[in-house]
Amino acid sequence: MSRILSLLVFLAGLAAAFSCALLRREDSGDTTQEQVADVAHLELPVFEDTKRARNEKLREVFEDYLRRQGRTVSAATVTAFHRILKDHGLTTFEDFLAAETTPLHHVRDPDSGDEVPVFGALGSDVINPWLGALEVVEGNPLEEQPLYALASNALREHIDFALIGVKDPNLSLDLLPPKLRENAELAYCRLNPTGRFDGGFDHPLFYATVREAAKKLFREDYPRAKPSMADLVVPEERGGFGIRSCLLCHDRSHRGVYKRLLGQGLYLEAKAAGLPEGSDDARRAKESAAVFLRAAGEVLDAFPGKIDAEAVRRSLVLVSGDDLERLKPGFDDLAGALRRLGCTKCHSTDNTQSEDKNPVVHEAWALHPSNYYKTENIKMLAALIDFSDLDQSKLLRKVAAESEHEGADELKLPPEDVARELRSALDRWLYSFRG
Repeated sequence: MSRILSLLVFLAGLAAAFSCALLRREDSGDTTQEQVADVAHLELPVFEDTKRARNEKLREVFEDYLRRQGRTVSAATVTAFHRILKDHGLTTFEDFLAAETTPLHHVRDPDSGDEVPVFGALGSDVINPWLGALEVVEGNPLEEQPLYALASNALREHIDFALIGVKDPNLSLDLLPPKLRENAELAYCRLNPTGRFDGGFDHPLFYATVREAAKKLFREDYPRAKPSMADLVVPEERGGFGIRSCLLCHDRSHRGVYKRLLGQGLYLEAKAAGLPEGSDDARRAKESAAVFLRAAGEVLDAFPGKIDAEAVRRSLVLVSGDDLERLKPGFDDLAGALRRLGCTKCHSTDNTQSEDKNPVVHEAWALHPSNYYKTENIKMLAALIDFSDLDQSKLLRKVAAESEHEGADELKLPPEDVARELRSALDRWLYSFRG
């Protein structure tokens, strides 16, 4: 029986491969190849903007591809289209899965002794903390789940093509290891109570489902088995997970991955030094700093030929509005200061202010409350900061009432106190460490 089953699986795979090859031959040299080639040449100044623009164009190309082929969406058509994209050097959800969900390792839970699967970086509950911070809205349809919307945006910004709102028949819970699969079944029902996609997945639903499954696994089921960021980036040949998932979000730059880890570690180290010695906040910052610095060391040890460590350290000393990676460490603390001061009561994308206090009406800045939009938030605030002379920054002049400020009466403190505290927060953000 097992031989017959193996033969059937082999024949099914052969048939799928033949179907894909046939589709590619039918389409080779035709409009789709030309359309994809055009999209591959689309480049914008910011990595995330490039991916978003390509995603939008490629979804149109995919719809046209299906129409001209006279076919519906099937496992074969999705696979064939992905291969056309690969021919032109573009990334797909297959690349995302390869980077985020492999390799599969097991860690031993110190409490129960159980073996717990770590399904690549995505199945670790360390990657994508902004996604893990959201809760499922019980009973809401999929399209009203914030987690699904955020996963959709993430895929648009990090790979060139994702099927959003369209079922991919290649995806199944069978791809997951058992313990994670059990959690994923629960997460799927909670995220998707109306059963959209007939029990199947589009790409962001699969992403969000696996993320929720890992969240439960390491926060409820086996909290002491959770790996750290430093554990994740250990090279695969040494039993770790490597940095494939990191490279996916850093435009395949080993230097960029190292800089992000080192910068975050140095920021947290400086933050800990500035907090009351022995306090819980200082202890947490110090522990987190040690993890990020160890992670940076792992990456540097694994790729010494691809990273100029001294050049990275020098780049961390320089602060400008153009270096978004340099500005990411510590931005969460700055955003927290803006909330405490009352700035985001008006200057937020989800504000409920009247029209005369709505920043959009006055073409003013407005932060998105989700940490996922950190890059956009940083770009927005950087445009209001004079990096050569902080005191002349538009942001500070506004809150100090040195220039017109429609929402000044909404501030929690007098303008001069707000300006002083915000100036201190900007100092900590920009200059708390020197690489």
